[in-house]
Amino acid sequence: MVNKMKPVKQKGQEYVGLDLRLESVVDALMYHPWNRKRRQRKFNKDVYLRKFRRLIGPTRKKYGTLRDLHLYFCGVSHLDAAWLFPVVDTKERAYKTFYKAIEHCKLYPWFRFAQTSPQYYAWIKKYDKKLWDELKEYIKIGKIEPTGGMWVEPDLDMPCGESLVRQRLYGQLFYLREFGFYPTMSSLLDVFGYPWTLPQILKKTGAKSFWTTKLMANGTAGWPFSTFLWRGIDGYEMFSFVFTYNWYVLQSSKRFRRLARYPASKYNNDILNSHMMNSEIEKKFSTEENDYNHNMPIWYGLGDGGRGPMEMEILYAGSLAKLHNAKHIGQHEYIELLREEVDKRYFIWDDELFLETHRGTKTSQNNIKHLNRRAECWATAAESILTIINLYYPDLVEYDKEKLFEMWRLILFNQFHDILPGSSIPDVYVLAFDELEKSIQIAKEQIYNLLNMCLSTNKPDDTLLVFNPYNWERSEYVLIDNGEDKNWLWLPNIPELSIKAVNTQDRINNSITEEELNNITEEESAFIIENENLRARIDKKTGSLGSLLYKKTNKECIKTEGTYKGLGSGLRVFTERAKMWKAWNIEKIYPLKKIFTTILEPAKITEGEGGVLQVSVVYKFLNSSCKVSFFLLPNDKMLRINIHSNVKDGELLIKYFIPLDLASDEVTASIPYGSIQRKRIKKTEREKGKWEMGTQKWVDISDLDFGVTILNDNRYGFNATRHGIYVTLTKTSKYPGVSPLYGATRIVPPSERPKYIDLKPFDYRIAILPHKGKWQDHDVWKNGMEFNLPLILYNPSNKRDKPFKVDCIEKLSSPFVEVDKSNIFIGAIKPPEWCGGELKELKEHDNWTWDKKSFILRIIELSGKSTVARVKINEQISLSRILETNLLEMGSENGLIEEISGNSFVIDIKPFEIRTFLIFLK
Repeated sequence: MVNKMKPVKQKGQEYVGLDLRLESVVDALMYHPWNRKRRQRKFNKDVYLRKFRRLIGPTRKKYGTLRDLHLYFCGVSHLDAAWLFPVVDTKERAYKTFYKAIEHCKLYPWFRFAQTSPQYYAWIKKYDKKLWDELKEYIKIGKIEPTGGMWVEPDLDMPCGESLVRQRLYGQLFYLREFGFYPTMSSLLDVFGYPWTLPQILKKTGAKSFWTTKLMANGTAGWPFSTFLWRGIDGYEMFSFVFTYNWYVLQSSKRFRRLARYPASKYNNDILNSHMMNSEIEKKFSTEENDYNHNMPIWYGLGDGGRGPMEMEILYAGSLAKLHNAKHIGQHEYIELLREEVDKRYFIWDDELFLETHRGTKTSQNNIKHLNRRAECWATAAESILTIINLYYPDLVEYDKEKLFEMWRLILFNQFHDILPGSSIPDVYVLAFDELEKSIQIAKEQIYNLLNMCLSTNKPDDTLLVFNPYNWERSEYVLIDNGEDKNWLWLPNIPELSIKAVNTQDRINNSITEEELNNITEEESAFIIENENLRARIDKKTGSLGSLLYKKTNKECIKTEGTYKGLGSGLRVFTERAKMWKAWNIEKIYPLKKIFTTILEPAKITEGEGGVLQVSVVYKFLNSSCKVSFFLLPNDKMLRINIHSNVKDGELLIKYFIPLDLASDEVTASIPYGSIQRKRIKKTEREKGKWEMGTQKWVDISDLDFGVTILNDNRYGFNATRHGIYVTLTKTSKYPGVSPLYGATRIVPPSERPKYIDLKPFDYRIAILPHKGKWQDHDVWKNGMEFNLPLILYNPSNKRDKPFKVDCIEKLSSPFVEVDKSNIFIGAIKPPEWCGGELKELKEHDNWTWDKKSFILRIIELSGKSTVARVKINEQISLSRILETNLLEMGSENGLIEEISGNSFVIDIKPFEIRTFLIFLK
């Protein structure tokens, strides 16, 4: 086999080394012509068949016989986009995987092969036209089967909702345009958890079924069944299959039979969730003999490093097929056969699919989490403003489709399930950090270049432009960088999806004075930070938050009494040594390994950014330190906490604890395009497995009349107990070790390779937001979004090199879209992916054209309420017709919105529903 993709030195790298490992030797021996002929002769004489009988004979008692099972073979290759090898090696591995698959298709008529991830196909198209043409031929005749549908197999808990939509949108459209079809089975075998909103996203992007194997790793409660209907939080349902793959299946026939059991007839289609005991679920299965699905798949082939089935595996599969009259079929064919066999005899799982392992991936590698969050926020903002200005001024600006797709591609690729979770070797992050920073830079350049052109030259030089990328009016504090210093500015009543000019007088009137920033008083044992809404008490001795009073109702937020030591807020540091998969896992007994912190610098008043006064305390533990600062801005509704860590010790888990005086046993956490309620006081086996959980921008605990939301700007892990919320800050585990199997290009020199993750300074921002009533009553998800993406500011005074012929600020200062209900979020404003409505017209971005007579509007309900809402488009553009589409932006006349009145239309939207509209202009 010829290697056509040589490892290359990455930009800016002075060192490139190469590790040649065991797989290189295995490949050389396996595919030597003499060895291949010898194996094929043995196969023809049924040598492998006899060996196989001898091999499985002694194991039948332990693992069970295969006689009553119908076996179905398909070759697969799980290829990590990066892991124990950097991306430059993955391109070579993708080449080897497809090259070998085509070679095996030529040699063995029965061989079928399935491969996920459009990104890998795109590499072949880019780098090897001959192989690409061959690959397309074997796809056409059905020997090679594209599966999956997401651009890569991403982590699913940490990307925002729009990122998951784009994973499917760009992945499925690549398949459609290149092969004339897209997969209807979503294969996500190795990702680390499945959010409750996923079924809707899959269904609206062409999926009819879903398969994973990762839930087989659940250890606390196990996974109860292999076939079920997964019901999302929004009511959308997905036929789902969970089981292991590769040759481990042969050792799992007993387990397969147990998981493949049908429900007893009276429990058919019963609704189950994680709040039910295992014993309660077990009673619902049929007890009749042989009442289970008998169709067992054996999807075999080398994984993680790709390369697919080895030739010996293919020959063994052929032998086993003879022995058991098994069939070689594609994955789609198997799923449809399974659906027909099951015939709606399944349970309905109405909950998230929580993975009871790899909990540390929500925290490992702080910087990749931080950059992912920033890139997502800036990308949607850039896309919105570009689309809006193109619609208003179609002749004055151009939409750079290629650059905007590159912005998204860099985000999507680096959400792969070993990159974003922080479970790869150091070399992987050299490129990942660079690519995400590039994505952010593309977005910022697009925004600032447009804002730079928005003012005519007759405007004052110190005019400040403010862009609100969200669909609600915002009034908030922003930090302005004046070059030499920074200062806080109050910006009231910035209309939704608009650009507003702020002149000198407005800036003077709304600047915060030194007196307003000096809102701290000193008492004998504490500092008091107070404004019109909140009163916080910081203990001088410990630096902990002893009280947070919500003044409107005189309600205390912080629990000041408890039954266990150390109830006060503050850092919690633990020794954490997971026995295996150290970058992935968190040791369950870590609370027993607490490291006590000491006060390095007692609480005192310091000056923060923009001149704001804050109370700061510096903690010391082992060789590390951490500075925690509290501050309140005038009339602000949240207490802000900035944390600067300088961790120098490995194998630590660091959390920040906030004790909350609330009775509810539920905690609500944000998930992609939704939220989920989990238990603080855990009773069932699966509830107890959620001792570390995932979130995105906020978590909340609410009683009937009062609640507290914790906001963050780059954290994804937390846990909640009856005492309060622990925000997980960092986990300094060991980096994954070098595998003896995988060869890899080494980008980081040996002398510079870190042993532990995140031994470097890092900044975290969290905030405590009290509110009346439940979280739904105040749409706290908006606060989470504002906390992560403040109003975007730009002063174009020195860069007016390409002004518009007209002053467009007046037109842009009014909302582009208005929605009359506060629980509705506009997730995307973008051009359509299609050219003139023709689905197969675009194969390269150079061929993409936009007549600027239509755009995509994505609308999501985020407070869990059925809602009838009126959506109004700015009357400076006139609507022609509106077509509802799926998330692939494909619709039919059945989706035509009949009533358009005054440039507005009405939608009836279900809780957490995602709706997409293609809006045509006159």
